[in-house]
Amino acid sequence: MPAPEPVPGCAPEPILGYAVEPRTIEGCAADIINHIKSDAPPAYLACLNTYSYVEAQKDKYFSAALHGAKWLVPDGAGILLASHGKLKKRLTGDDIFSALSAAAPMRVFFMGASEQTLSKIAARFGDDYPQHTLAGMLSPPFKPAFSASDSAAMIKKINTARPDILWVGLTAPKQEKWLHAHIDRLDIRFAAGIGAVFDFYAGNTPRAPKWMQERGMEWLYRLLQNPRKLARRYLVSNPVFLYLLAKNALRRR
Repeated sequence: MPAPEPVPGCAPEPILGYAVEPRTIEGCAADIINHIKSDAPPAYLACLNTYSYVEAQKDKYFSAALHGAKWLVPDGAGILLASHGKLKKRLTGDDIFSALSAAAPMRVFFMGASEQTLSKIAARFGDDYPQHTLAGMLSPPFKPAFSASDSAAMIKKINTARPDILWVGLTAPKQEKWLHAHIDRLDIRFAAGIGAVFDFYAGNTPRAPKWMQERGMEWLYRLLQNPRKLARRYLVSNPVFLYLLAKNALRRR
């Protein structure tokens, strides 16, 4: 296959030490599809938000995983704030999932979540996007970290299916670190860690209303939906992020 054709506006925007994707949903999706059609090495997408930024400050491997993403999208109002107006709109994992799912036929694999959630995804995905081939699904072991044998089995199942797209729903930072560690061993074209999108698409968790998404308040909606699980993520990471942002601004002055 030929090398990927250049897509306009692809220069990343430096934000807080990370190279962030500056394009619209359509531009980013076009670049990913171009990559999938090429003979370029497998690459992955990751999402940068206040939580992932704060976690990466204390987890060097997670930081390396974010830096290793070919596409690092601004999935959070805090990242727009940090861009000082250079980035105009969030670009979420859900946006990328929807855009690529609406594209031309490809082979797709879902890894993550429970068997029950994957069954819901399979049923809906087949109805919504009949042009795609559902190459496989895998609910990996539920544990804090995968062993070498766990990962070897996961890689074998994915590679046997040979998907064009691998959607990974293991939550951050687990999904990004796993992709960073194993991307070179995967027989795929593109992968993305999209965490909560699995539950959104399966209907397990409702997504925030559009007006909340557009006003940077989706985090509040998610917190109210599941305070026990997300309290630390938002009530701790958001203030820490603002502190780090202010500290960074003072240092630059």
